[in-house]
Amino acid sequence: MSSPTKPLPDSVQHSIDVANPEQSETKGPFGWNEPQNSGSDFFVPISREDINITSKRVLAAGAELEADHPGFKDPEYRKRRALLVELSKDYKYPNKLPVFPYTQVENGIWKHIYSKLFELFPKYACSIFNNKIKSLNYPLGKVPQLQAVSDWLTKETGFCLFPTGGLLSSRDFLASLAFRIFQSTSYIRHGAKPLYTRSSSRFTFSRT
Repeated sequence: MSSPTKPLPDSVQHSIDVANPEQSETKGPFGWNEPQNSGSDFFVPISREDINITSKRVLAAGAELEADHPGFKDPEYRKRRALLVELSKDYKYPNKLPVFPYTQVENGIWKHIYSKLFELFPKYACSIFNNKIKSLNYPLGKVPQLQAVSDWLTKETGFCLFPTGGLLSSRDFLASLAFRIFQSTSYIRHGAKPLYTRSSSRFTFSRT
């Protein structure tokens, strides 16, 4: 016979109730609050499925670009970026991650950046990172699909990737880590400045 589920510590339950005042009356099967007020700025995810809500609260660096972004005056880049953002926005956990149709230009940018990074890894990355990055077997001339990376990540760490449309708040980003979810953008940097970006990209994931 299984032992009864232990209630949450008072300090933890109090933090949840304060953050989600409309949830305090409705309890889930383990004593956690059910997400009744998902539109609140103080909404606290209590399951992986709740990341479907917080991943949509993009602050910046999504489809809309600031005037100093290298792709601001490039209509083709903006069109491509908007497409990839929409694919991310439509995703819902626990479905399979969408297939992102990268172009030859985007694959070329990936190859350029990835080659440069591999030159720097032996000197600046730790041995654990260098050993693991080799086991990924990323194709040099093709952007790997998020699903392939997520499958490897789940096998190695229990984490999975979750596509998001741009820069998230620290609160929403860190909250997803509690559920072993790493939120990642899907678009590629602009070719004018491939080795530097002030916004998120597939090389910086969802944090800069």
